Amino acid sequence: MNWLDPSQHVGIVPNDYLNACPQDGDSEAAAISKFMPHLLHLELRFSKLTAKGLTLISEACENLEYLDLSGCANVTSRDIATASSNLKKLKTIKKPNFYIPRSVFHTERYGHWRLYDQRFQTDVFRI
Repeated sequence: MNWLDPSQHVGIVPNDYLNACPQDGDSEAAAISKFMPHLLHLELRFSKLTAKGLTLISEACENLEYLDLSGCANVTSRDIATASSNLKKLKTIKKPNFYIPRSVFHTERYGHWRLYDQRFQTDVFRI
């Protein structure tokens, strides 16, 4: 299953949830960070949230104790670690529980292995 393709969520994620969730996770995060800075519990399951939105939330919602990012395919483990370092009171975090293989992104490695440096690493997609 390609978690980056929303059409493949049908049947796995409830339809009423898919229809109700915003199409832009970062605008949702901006609204949360602006109007709900005292949140303690936040669930953003299957959101299209990116590192930008997660950073907004982690900087504004300092009292957050519980964060659920299950199914958020656009955040990496590095993004989550950075956000967690801002959230000093965070007790529980549910990370996306799947791995996106390189083949989903069609990013095969070509050429000699010595030509690759950190700028070209595809391992950043590991969650």
